[in-house]
Order: sequence, then C-alpha cells, then structure tokens
Amino acid sequence: MTALPTDFSVTSSKGTPTPSPAWPIDSPFAVTAVSGASITDPDALSAVSVGSISAPASYSAVSESAIASPSVSTAVSIASIAAPLLFSGIAAASISTPIAYSSVSDAAISSPVAWSAEAIAGISSPSALTAVSEAAISAPTTITATSGTATTPPFPLNHARILYDNLLLNYAGVSVNSGTNGSYALIPNTYKGWEFTHDGSSTFSWIAELPANVDMDTFCVGAHNISSINGTVEIFYDTDAAIGGFISVGTATPTDGKPIMMHLSSTVSVRRVQVSITSSVAGYVKIGYISAGEALQLQRPFFSGHTPITMADNTVYRNNMTDGGEFTSRSIIRKGFSNSVSLDNVDRTWIQNYFLDFKEVSKEYLYFIAWNLLEYPNEVGLCMTGGDISLQFSGTRDLMTINWSQTGNGSV
Repeated sequence: MTALPTDFSVTSSKGTPTPSPAWPIDSPFAVTAVSGASITDPDALSAVSVGSISAPASYSAVSESAIASPSVSTAVSIASIAAPLLFSGIAAASISTPIAYSSVSDAAISSPVAWSAEAIAGISSPSALTAVSEAAISAPTTITATSGTATTPPFPLNHARILYDNLLLNYAGVSVNSGTNGSYALIPNTYKGWEFTHDGSSTFSWIAELPANVDMDTFCVGAHNISSINGTVEIFYDTDAAIGGFISVGTATPTDGKPIMMHLSSTVSVRRVQVSITSSVAGYVKIGYISAGEALQLQRPFFSGHTPITMADNTVYRNNMTDGGEFTSRSIIRKGFSNSVSLDNVDRTWIQNYFLDFKEVSKEYLYFIAWNLLEYPNEVGLCMTGGDISLQFSGTRDLMTINWSQTGNGSV
C-alpha cells in the first residue's frame, strides 16, 4: 500500500463577490416640500373687444355673364379613337338550353259545389200552449181564530172520567137468572155483592130496571173476581122495559180484579142495564159493585208526575219474628191502592158547573175513576176520597188548583 503524503497546502480560489444588483444603491435623501413661490401665478384673461369681430360679408348673386360660355369641342380624329377589342364568343355548349313550361290545365281546379238550401221540414213546427185553468188553484179558506180552553164537555178521552153519580141506585127492581143477593151489587160498599157459582157453560145475567129513562154514557163493574174463572163480562142497555131489545156496550175479559169501565162517545137513553158473565170454567163468582150514569169529564188531563191508581199499591203487612230476630212469617193484613190527584189551571166556571157536585157526593159514596181511557183503558180505580177535596186559586186570572187523595179497592 502506497502511503499518502501529509505535507500539502490549500490555496483559495474565491474571488471578490459581485454586488447584486450590479450598480450601487444610492443613499436615501430627504424630499422637501415644494414652496408656494414655485407655483406660477394665474393669468388674467381680458375680454375680447367687439371691434375684433369681423363684419359679415354680403354675397351678391352671380350674373349670367359670369358663367362661361361653352366651348366648342373639336372633332376627334378617327385615328385617335382606339380600335375596339374583339372578344371571342362563348361556346354555345356553355349556355343552358331554355325549358318550355306548359300551362296548368283547367282540370286541376276542382269544380265548385252548389249548396242547397235547408229544407223547411227540418225545423219543428211550434206547438200551441194552452193557459192553465183557474181550477188548478185551490180556493182560499177562511181561518178562524183558536178559541180558549173549553169549559163545556165533551173533552178528549185522555182527560179523566169519573163516574160518581150511580143512577142505578134509584132502581125499580133488580133480577138475576142465577145466584143470590143481586141487589147487593148496588149497595155502595164492596163487602157484599151478587154471588153465584158458574157452571162453565151457561150465561149468568144481572138486570136492573129504572122507573123512567135516564141519559147514560158510562157503565162500570168493580170489586169482582171474574178472572178466577177466565170469564168474560158483557154490558148491555135497553131503551125500554119490554122483554129483549138489549144493545151491547162492550165486552171485557179481565186478568185480575181491577175495575172495568166502558164509556160511550155520547149519551144514550136507558131504562134497563144488564151485566152478563160467560165462561168455560166453573167456579165461584162475586161482583161487589155495579154503577151506570153520566161520567164527569175533567177539564184538564193529568200530566207528568201522576201515579195511576192501579200502580199505587198500598198493602199492609204483619211480619212475625222470634225473640232472636229470626223471621218466621209475614201476613198481609190489607190490600189496596192509594194515590193523590192534582189538577192545575182549572177554570172556575167548569168547577162551578160540573165539579162541585162530585166534591159533595164523594164524601159519602164510592166512585170509579179512569185517568186516561184513550191510552190506558184498563187503568181504572174504584175509590173513595181520603178526605175533603181542596180547591184554591192558583193566582192566574180565575184559574184554580184542585187536590185530593184517594184509596182504591184491592183485588178480591
């Protein structure tokens, strides 16, 4: 291996650096403000005098002599006119041959169409309308003013009917074709009555005869047990005392012991009244009270709050118990019905003419009452008043209020 020399020197070849940029940068200097004296003063322009404006020039018309006369040109010699240039003709082949257009024939134009007029038959003929006859207009009717509340019967059937004056009490005779004590049916109590044993096939009749004809419109049967034999009751009246000639008022087949009322729309002249019982079942029958006469028609109907007598049970019980508080039995002491009657705004005229008689008779006698024969013909009571009937003014004109309580007969 060759040894490296250790004795050597290094020479710098670095030159003087070239400045960038190539020229030197001048030193900064302070810029002083420009003084006011260095600004040139403005010049004052003087106005241009009038005399410096040129006067306008007047132009005169040019005379005809000023126009130069035309000069006569001399003829140009033939020699001075250049000879015309001769152009070679264009070949015939380069010009297109003309095309001959034929005229359009008349056949190409459509012939006009002739329109015919609309036929008259296509228009409907008018129809003649006849005038409306006067008969199509109803003749006017005269409207009468509605009268006030009526105070004289008859009243609608939804107004209560009360049969209190039993005209049969003034009988000339009572007869039956079977049974005993026919006259007991006219005693104004229900404990006694007409009694018989029905055979299940015959018709059992009761007849009451009056000494003279009287007007009647209502017939009632109460305190009976006709339903126990599934019997049918029919009521008749006769206008004289001759045999036969009875006219049927109506029939009823009761399902319990509640009273029966049959009411006619108008009164009839009556001399005899007959009650007949028919049945296909044999058994004991009792009829406690029979009444006929002309019913009192209440001026006002019963409204909400009224309890029908047939739904107002009033039963008296006796409950038997041991000393230890155990129930041993219950006994029914008494059956019956009780309710109250209330009528408002009743005319004093109607009360004086029709109601005061009932007020007095009700103190001693039984009466039949149907609160609404129109809708509930089976809701009839055989009653007595619980005390005196109360009458008092209601404070409106001469209208009055009527109140009383009543007790109805129970089932037999």
